[in-house]
Amino acid sequence: MIQKYCAYHTLALIVLGIVFAIADIGSGVSLTLDSFETLYGKVVFAVIIVCMTLPVLVNVLSMLWDMLKNGRWWYILGTFFLAYAITVLYYFRVYRKK
Repeated sequence: MIQKYCAYHTLALIVLGIVFAIADIGSGVSLTLDSFETLYGKVVFAVIIVCMTLPVLVNVLSMLWDMLKNGRWWYILGTFFLAYAITVLYYFRVYRKK
């Protein structure tokens, strides 16, 4: 169940990134931890970043483990070039059908 959530989360981030790049939204904007002055702002920013990146990391690692375990070498090779897209593709084409 966690893999399903993580795959959909990663897919949503990929789609949002593509849409934002095409629409030129947010170009030149960068937020870092130093952008916030209070401790509360820094903690909230860190929590948001963790909530955005942790599901992507779980998706990549769990799909890579399944690829290695089942000998899906073409997917593993593709992961070196397009890690997030290939792991999402692997989830929807192979892993979900188990």
